[in-house]
Amino acid sequence: MREDEPGDKRLVGYVVPEEAGDAAVEPLVAELAEHLGRQLPDYMRLAAVIPLREMPLTANGKVDRRALPTDRADAVVVSQGPRNAHEEKLCALFGELLHREQVGIHDDFFALGGHSLMATRLSSRIHKHFGVLMPMSTIIKYPTVAELASLVLVGGIPTDDADPFAAVLPLNSDPGTDKPPMWFFHPAGGLGWPYFSFVPHVPDRRAYALQSRGSNGIDALAGSVEEMVDDYVTEMLKIQPEGPFCLIGWSYGGTIVPAVAEELCRRGHAIELTAVLDAQPGGQGWTEIHAGKTVADYRAELEDFFGQYIGTDNQQNVLDRMARVLANNTATMMAFDSPVYRGDLLFFNATRKDERYAHLWRPYVAGSIEEHDVDATHDEMVMPAAVAEFFEVINRKLSE
Repeated sequence: MREDEPGDKRLVGYVVPEEAGDAAVEPLVAELAEHLGRQLPDYMRLAAVIPLREMPLTANGKVDRRALPTDRADAVVVSQGPRNAHEEKLCALFGELLHREQVGIHDDFFALGGHSLMATRLSSRIHKHFGVLMPMSTIIKYPTVAELASLVLVGGIPTDDADPFAAVLPLNSDPGTDKPPMWFFHPAGGLGWPYFSFVPHVPDRRAYALQSRGSNGIDALAGSVEEMVDDYVTEMLKIQPEGPFCLIGWSYGGTIVPAVAEELCRRGHAIELTAVLDAQPGGQGWTEIHAGKTVADYRAELEDFFGQYIGTDNQQNVLDRMARVLANNTATMMAFDSPVYRGDLLFFNATRKDERYAHLWRPYVAGSIEEHDVDATHDEMVMPAAVAEFFEVINRKLSE
């Protein structure tokens, strides 16, 4: 796992051919990369395979990871050059956003290190250069240059018309199985867009994100977290009338998840999964962080963090609405006392920060709390490497 630029994690493979000086090494390594691409799941695809004459070792004989070359030098990457002007421009857009000198038409945007926030920028660039609306959900489904170029030629997908600010946002298409859907809960800003990069790990279920009322600039903001929980459960039951329910939330969404799970239990529904990604209970902890902040403060924070990613034509309006939603969500969460959830909790700690939250949930969980550490900061929990790490646990749990 390499992170040559902050937040840009990718898997890179290193191999020592038996005959390092042989001219046939490069095609053999390319063949190996192709083979691994066919065998490995999407989240384990390698960004590059790098041949070495020998593995660098430390004094005690272990691989010296710091001495391994980066994937920007001597990498053998399977790729095919553009065949027309549309593919050429899209290859250039991929390369610009992902900081890669060469991109092939069959290279996967997300396998190269892209994520859902970066996909919003790609969507904006496609609209700017080709005049075609390409929602994030479409980029998730068709993540290669060749696929997107074909869609550009036909003007996009007319049926892909999901409202990006709706209370319930579909994240993928129906895989045709009878498994219950997976529900994701928005962070404090109110939008579930970061969860688009989670769906490659949910190939056999529908996936939906719950989003804050008022994100569209029209609906009234939630008056309390209790009102929000009741609203979300009502919306969920319209789509999934019976359990078991699979619930996942990061940050603010992680605080909501046990409350939603308890409300579903109260209404007589079974819970299959309650997963919290680095979140603390409502009340005091939220007050310590957010007390005294204004809408203007939140607006400035959003501009710093999301301004580089949000690529909608009305970017400033979106950030304005997010700031109002964020201020309202944090204010209501400061006044919220998390209920006691009668089930079990699967908790993921972001380890690249000082404070851990799992122990804070003990008074609010009647069942067990199973902890897992993820090598990430709090904000990195929605980035590809961290998502792949905790979904290995989640998917294993769901298969038991």
